[in-house]
Amino acid sequence: GLLFIAGTGVDLVTNAHAAGSRADALVVVGLGGDKAHDEALVGAATTIATGLRQKFGYGDRLVLLTEYGPGNPGVDGISDAAGIRSALMRFSKEAVEEDRLLVVLIGHSSGERDYWRLNIPGGDLSATDWRDILSSYPGAAGIVVAAPAAANLSKVLAGPKRIVISSTRPSEIRTWAFLDVLAEILGPAEEEETAEKPKTLWD
Repeated sequence: GLLFIAGTGVDLVTNAHAAGSRADALVVVGLGGDKAHDEALVGAATTIATGLRQKFGYGDRLVLLTEYGPGNPGVDGISDAAGIRSALMRFSKEAVEEDRLLVVLIGHSSGERDYWRLNIPGGDLSATDWRDILSSYPGAAGIVVAAPAAANLSKVLAGPKRIVISSTRPSEIRTWAFLDVLAEILGPAEEEETAEKPKTLWD
């Protein structure tokens, strides 16, 4: 299988229009390492972000950060520590306990447990950095990780009102297969898709 889920107490549905709550989303693309990987990762992230904005109703409540910033269509900023902190701080200040946050992390990573890091421009953020930043969000949070060794991050981040979804294997082959599945599920609707077939991360 491709899916690993850690955490408790979160009913994480991607639809941003749940009654009585608002949903925010942050999609972060780390360093690709070379042109081919850069283009593949940004392409998948753009597909996911477009689908979340259009099909799932996030609209301008979604922020997409990449290595090169707003040079690409739909990209809102650079995926360095400052850009990530700024987006999550804004969401946290505007959110209430009933709201929900979806974070999608895409790219290369390394490290064990607290030392897990997604490779981003400038200094990386450790697993504990991510935990501390996300702890300021008052509502439930779901973190989807398409990066190698993601299970190490799951052990640090998972907890009450927070769930982590990742691939089941640390290898890059499994990671990119998981990313392809995410892009297919969360990407823009195909013409034959109808409102009678909603999709969630549980699919």
